[in-house]
Amino acid sequence: MAHKHCELNGTWFRHPESNQIWSNYTTCVNLQDLSWQQSINGIYEVGYAISLVALLLSLGILTYFRSLRCARITLHMNLFTSFAFNNALWLIWYRFIVANTDLLLNNGVPCRVLHVVLHYFLLTNYAWMLCEGFYLHTLLVSAFTSEHKLVNWLMGLGWPVPAVIVTLYTALRASSDDPADTKQATLLLVPLLGLHYLVIPFRPPKNHPWENFYEVLSAITASFQGLCVAVLFCFCNGEVIAQFKRKWDGSVLLRKRANSCTATTVSVRWRERRRCDYQPAAAVPRDDDCNKRLASEDQQLQQPQQTVQVIAASRQGNHGNNNHTRVFIKRGDNGDDFSHDGCDQTQC
Repeated sequence: MAHKHCELNGTWFRHPESNQIWSNYTTCVNLQDLSWQQSINGIYEVGYAISLVALLLSLGILTYFRSLRCARITLHMNLFTSFAFNNALWLIWYRFIVANTDLLLNNGVPCRVLHVVLHYFLLTNYAWMLCEGFYLHTLLVSAFTSEHKLVNWLMGLGWPVPAVIVTLYTALRASSDDPADTKQATLLLVPLLGLHYLVIPFRPPKNHPWENFYEVLSAITASFQGLCVAVLFCFCNGEVIAQFKRKWDGSVLLRKRANSCTATTVSVRWRERRRCDYQPAAAVPRDDDCNKRLASEDQQLQQPQQTVQVIAASRQGNHGNNNHTRVFIKRGDNGDDFSHDGCDQTQC
């Protein structure tokens, strides 16, 4: 049972570090149940971490594909953002606050600020769920409503309204230590801050056979809620899947076109080179246009791994014979040479 210490002058004992009236809750801690509660906290941490990764990935996908931008996707992105902030703050809470008894005993300003911000983003989750439902209802009831104006109105409902409620809650808690006022404020805020407990509304009493099952189910439903939202609204979204397929098909098609273009270009240039190199002996020598064209092609084809260089070419015989030309070719940087017996002049 929690208790306070009354001083000789009739005032309550104040904590020396916080200078606030201090209540001793250490007797309320069940040491036998401590290991089980730590296991439950571990479930919360794992669930919030997985949900945070899924939410960030969903936000990245929806931001990357600009063709998905519309009023509905904008609402989804705001919902994902509120869940991401909420999950990140819960991870900080379980990792650095719950595990640190000194912070809980001192109850300093950073701890209080984190508590207020945490509950603000918790409230924004439900506010944006309300915005999602209101948006769908408006589309069904008023088909000609301007979506741009509707989204702007829902932005004001999703972010500033929870801030006003949390500010009022903080002011009430800071201005009064009366238990009656605290209970009254709690009764007013429970419907707003604890809606996810509607899934499991009745908590079993202590030492009940269903108590452990309730705690595990509560941890799973609360921590994996962000993962469910990301899967339903992003990963399983038909528009997102279609964008990924279109992106994949486009990249495959571009690779095929690039390979086809490269092969065609090399083939055409090689034929042009051979036509200019293997002119008949009695024919007129190469003109300047052919030489310029070959020089420009040499500069374009000089690449590290696909260099084709004609080392030497010799012509034998005269114009009337079916002459064969022996051409030495060097490919790549390894220096391997091989010879090729070309076709006769008339075929080239």
